[in-house]
Amino acid sequence: MQTQQQSGAPQQTAKEPPKPSFEERSAEGILKKLRHTIKRITSSNVFLILVSLVISFFLWLYYTSGSTEPESKAIENIPVSFTGTDVLEERNLRIQGDYTVSITVRAVPSILSNLDRNTLTVTANVSGITTDGTQTVAYIVSPPSGISRDDVSVEYGINGSSLRVDVARTSSREIEVVGRFTGSAAEGYLAGSDSDFVIYPNKITVSGILENVNQIRYAVVTISDTELTDTVTGDFPFQLESPAGDVLDMGNLGVVASEETVNVTFPVQAVAQIPLTVNLIDGGGLTADKVVLNMSAESITVGGARDAVEAIKATGSITLATVDLASVSDGEVLTYPVPLSDDLNNVSGVREVTVTIHFKEDLETRTFSTSNISCINVPEGLESNLITQVLDIQIRGPSEILDRITDENIQVSVDCSDPGTVGMYSISAIVQLHLPENRDVVGVLSSDYRVTVELTEFVPEPSPEPTDEAPQATD
Repeated sequence: MQTQQQSGAPQQTAKEPPKPSFEERSAEGILKKLRHTIKRITSSNVFLILVSLVISFFLWLYYTSGSTEPESKAIENIPVSFTGTDVLEERNLRIQGDYTVSITVRAVPSILSNLDRNTLTVTANVSGITTDGTQTVAYIVSPPSGISRDDVSVEYGINGSSLRVDVARTSSREIEVVGRFTGSAAEGYLAGSDSDFVIYPNKITVSGILENVNQIRYAVVTISDTELTDTVTGDFPFQLESPAGDVLDMGNLGVVASEETVNVTFPVQAVAQIPLTVNLIDGGGLTADKVVLNMSAESITVGGARDAVEAIKATGSITLATVDLASVSDGEVLTYPVPLSDDLNNVSGVREVTVTIHFKEDLETRTFSTSNISCINVPEGLESNLITQVLDIQIRGPSEILDRITDENIQVSVDCSDPGTVGMYSISAIVQLHLPENRDVVGVLSSDYRVTVELTEFVPEPSPEPTDEAPQATD
């Protein structure tokens, strides 16, 4: 059996490429990342836009710096500024509205690039206008500083270098400033009415287009604060108002006012209800508990500064008068003014009160004639002589007690110390009623009881004169 003889030479295999070193691997990675980054940037829209702008800039720079051929450019809506408006104002005229013009300019590219609606100046002199309505004025186009007019030519539209403007007649008018309150006062306080506003100045002057000025009727100051406890004072802005009550915007009307603010005082006062009373003095057979007072108003509401209102509240009431019951009759009606200090206001408006007096008991009034009259306090060196011998006195009380009164119960005294010199005088008399009992139910009615008295010098009676004859002897 034959056997296959194997060769002793080694069997050959495929050769692997050598591995790159660390440095080679690092450089290759960096290049790969760089290529990837460049590819991503160059494929983006932002890159393409930036490249386009740079190319355009350099093309423009080359074109403008090198070209000397004039070119044209249309420029629209260039604002027009007016000169000579002060002359118009003296004539009570005003340009209405804002105006623009559109033109075509021609210049070399390096100059043309600096011309637009913001760098060109268009002016029109209106000092020659003498009336209102639509007027035609010429305008001038001026290049920006640093560019000569000779370097720029202007091509105008169909109207040439003229412009049609609307001219309105102006006017000034004095209008009244009024106040309006739309807020509220706190509890225990009272805000004034619109007529209570005090405004300075109370008139302002508005100026503008005649038609617009005539739309204005008032300048209105509005106070809208709530829960007020103090009078409002200060400088306030105002609004213009039409005759129909519509608010007018000054800017839209194109009018100006002589004042921006006005000084305003609007009253807010504390209020309180205060009782009214009448003080009674016992007399004429009456005491306060025996009469009834019917008053047309038993209280009023007062207003004023907080301190003044608190002070009158502390007193408890307002006293109308003090009445001596000896001077009134049953059913008599008395009228008294309501007294208030200057720092308080009568909010109720009740200026006077009528008081009707009614007696609880039936009393009779009688007239007694008395001669029980005496002079007192006669000055030294004088003597009195009563000219009035009998005086009528009115006394009021229950009839059963009046029946018992006699002349002896009535004493009339005349104080002669006041005249003090010789003469005849009518002097007020003091009447006293002397009763053993029931003094509080009977009384003299008040009246100006007068007694006529003559004061003379006191002349003492002469003493008897002594005789010189000797007494005769008697047997």
